[in-house]
Amino acid sequence: MKKISLLLTVLTLPVLVNAAPRARIAFRTPLSSEMLKARVLENVQKTAGKYLPKKENYYGNNFGQGAWTLEQQYEYTYTTEGRVSSMLYDNPNVSANYRGKNTYTYDANGQTSSTVGEISNDKGATWTLSSKEEKSYDAVLTSLPILSNSYFWSTGWTLRTTAEKIIARNSARTLTTISEQTTTDGVTLSGFSQENTVGADGKSITSTKSGEYNNDVEPAQWEEFVELRDIVWQKTDGQAIFRTLADMCSGNNRVKSAKVYSDGVLDGTLSVEYLNDFEATLTINFTDGTKLTYERKYTDAGFGSYSETTKLISPTASQISEYAKQPETSVQMTSLVKDFDEYGNLIYECQTEDLGAGVQQLATSYENSYNELGQLTQIIAYVHIPNPVPYLKRECSDFFFTDITNIDIDQKETLYTLDGREVTHPTAGIYIRRQGDRTSKIILR
Repeated sequence: MKKISLLLTVLTLPVLVNAAPRARIAFRTPLSSEMLKARVLENVQKTAGKYLPKKENYYGNNFGQGAWTLEQQYEYTYTTEGRVSSMLYDNPNVSANYRGKNTYTYDANGQTSSTVGEISNDKGATWTLSSKEEKSYDAVLTSLPILSNSYFWSTGWTLRTTAEKIIARNSARTLTTISEQTTTDGVTLSGFSQENTVGADGKSITSTKSGEYNNDVEPAQWEEFVELRDIVWQKTDGQAIFRTLADMCSGNNRVKSAKVYSDGVLDGTLSVEYLNDFEATLTINFTDGTKLTYERKYTDAGFGSYSETTKLISPTASQISEYAKQPETSVQMTSLVKDFDEYGNLIYECQTEDLGAGVQQLATSYENSYNELGQLTQIIAYVHIPNPVPYLKRECSDFFFTDITNIDIDQKETLYTLDGREVTHPTAGIYIRRQGDRTSKIILR
C-alpha cells in the first residue's frame, strides 16, 4: 500500500479544499477576510433562478467586532442569455476615485473565452488595461478548458501563467491520454497525467493509470499515484478523467469494479454500490487489510442537500507516521456537508477532518432573505469558530430578468427525480438539478 496517503489526500481534494498533504490548515483558525469573501462570492454568485442582481454591496464587520462597513460595490450587465457581460467594482476603503472593470466574452457553447480587466483612478473617466485571461475548450468535453493563458499589462501584454491540457483520442473518439500542466513565469507548479488503455472494440476503457507532478522533492518529478485495471463500468462514454474518488462514481463515467495497482503491484480491489445516479458508496479493500471508503448521499433529497464522507479504516502505524505523524489509529475521516434552502441556495456547509491528530472543522452558514418575488436580496454569512459569528453581508438590488433558469454554464446540468433517478426528458414537475458541485431544487411547468 505504497500510495495510500496519496489516495486519501489527492483523490479527495474537493472534499477538503483547505487541506493539503504537506501544508495543513487548522480549520478553527479564522481565514482572512479576503479568503472568506472569495468563498461567499463563489457560493452566492451561482444563485439559480430568473432574477439576476445588477447591483451588489458587500459589508464587513471585523468578525462581529464592529458595525457593518461597506467594503465593495459591484455593478453587472448581462447578455440576453443571463451571462455576465461586464462587471464594475470599487472599494471605498482603497480610494474614493478607484474603480475596476471586467469584460467577458463567450464561445459558441456559452463558455467564457476571455476576461479583460481594467482599472481607473478617476472614477471611470479613463481606463487602463490591467489583466487578461484567454481560454479555449475541448471539442468533445466542451466545458473542459484545454488552454488558459493569464496576462498582465505593462507596456503590452506579458504572459504570466499558462494552464494547458493536451488530450489524445483514438478513431472512435475514446480518450486515450490527457496531460495537464500549470506554469507561472516559466516554472512548473503542478501537473497531472492519465493514460487509458482501450479494449479491442476501440471504445471501452479497460485500465487507466494516473500520475502527478511533485515539486516538493528535489529534483521535481512525475510520480504515479493510482492505476486501475480490469475496469467494469456502471456506465461510460469513453471520456473518463479521474482526479478524485468522486470522479470514479460520478457523471458519465462510473466504475462498478476494478483492481488497484501501485508501481505495477496489485494493491487492492475497488467496488462501487449505486443507490441511484447520485448516491454511491465506493470501497477499496487493500491487500494488507486496510479499507478506504467514499460515500456520497442525500441528507435532504427534496432540497438537494447532501454529504460526502471519506474514511480510511485501520491504517498501519507506518502509514500514520508517513502522513499524520501520529500514533496508530483505527479511523481517519474527512467529510463535507452542504445544505440548501427551498430556492436551491446554500444555507450551511461544513468540512471536517480527523486524521488522528484531533478533529479540525470549518463550518459556514448563510442567512438568506428574499422579497415577495423570490429574489435573493440579502445574505449574511457566519463563520463557526465554533459558535456562529457574522462576518460578511451581501445586499443585491435592481434585478435583471431572464428566461434562462440555469445561468451557471461552466458545468453540465443533470436532472433527477426526488428519489434520485436521472431524468433525460423531463416533464412538468419538481426535480433536483445538479451541476458540478451545485445542487438545487427546481419546478418545471
